[in-house]
Amino acid sequence: DRYQRRVHGQVRQLKLHGRLQVPYVMELSAVYAGGIEGPSEVTWIRAAETGPTVVARDTLRYQLCDEDVGAYIICSYTPIRADGVAGKIRKTLSEHTVLPCER
Repeated sequence: DRYQRRVHGQVRQLKLHGRLQVPYVMELSAVYAGGIEGPSEVTWIRAAETGPTVVARDTLRYQLCDEDVGAYIICSYTPIRADGVAGKIRKTLSEHTVLPCER
C-alpha cells in the first residue's frame, strides 16, 4: 500500500539482555516498525582495544566466550522491510566490558 512505500523499516527500541560474563548468552530485543518486516540484519561485534571484530551475524543470541573478556559488545541492527528496502542502522553497546568466567 502507499503507506508502506513511504515508510522505511525502523527500529524503535534496541536492547541487550543477559549477564555480561563468560559463558552466558546475550540476547537482543528489537521493536520494528514501518511495514512488514523482512530479513532484517543483525551483527554482533566485539569492541576490544585491538579494534572491532564481527563475532556473529543474523542471530538474536550470542554466547560470550573467553575472547570477549575485557571487551564491549556492540549489536548492530539493520531493519529491512519485506520488499527489501533497508532502514537506518541502529546500534547498542553493552553497559560494561565482558567479565571472565567464575571458576
